[in-house]
Amino acid sequence: MCIRDSDGTVKPHARAMQQFAATRPTVQPATRTVTLDLSPDDYYRDAYTHAARLYKAFRSDE
Repeated sequence: MCIRDSDGTVKPHARAMQQFAATRPTVQPATRTVTLDLSPDDYYRDAYTHAARLYKAFRSDE
């Protein structure tokens, strides 16, 4: 990925990344964790169904 145009100017998305990085953001620790009740292989066999089910369960725990 090139972050500069052919004329040497920084591309807009690169400028946005530079500005964000300049804020020195930090990753906050998770406020809660989630344990899945199935393996990654089982999840991806029917990802849509599992995502909907898991999200519903996640939301009901709030």
